[in-house]
Amino acid sequence: MKRISQATFVYKRLWPILNVAVFSIVVWQLKSPPVSPQNNGIWVLGAVFLASGLAQLRLISGLVDEVEDLGDRLRLRRGSIEETVALADVEAVRVNYWLRPNRAILALRRPGKFGSRVAFLPRSNGPLGDFGENAVVADLARRIERDAT
Repeated sequence: MKRISQATFVYKRLWPILNVAVFSIVVWQLKSPPVSPQNNGIWVLGAVFLASGLAQLRLISGLVDEVEDLGDRLRLRRGSIEETVALADVEAVRVNYWLRPNRAILALRRPGKFGSRVAFLPRSNGPLGDFGENAVVADLARRIERDAT
């Protein structure tokens, strides 16, 4: 049993709270007098943090918290909900390298508790992140392809 996903605590819990806190501070500062033309830039800062928080919630809401590799199966967990998926039931795995941290997406042949697509944050290749192909996802894709043939 090997964990192949990163911890999502920072992305799902800490960062949204930080976004809301900064947005609240900006709004509180705007409400306090005196309002002057120099304070107009703070509205832009507030809007940026609000947009950032909403985008983050949209991107992280579907992530599973943990993925464990059990050899011929994967154990998926989000909160208290767990599901075990056979590698034969995984149609494909791909990585979205445009987002940071990288996001792996499993396409399942049959929808399960988490739907037909399951997204998670794969472990990175090293402490500085992924430069090139993610080793965990490449290994998983190779095994899925091998099992499909």
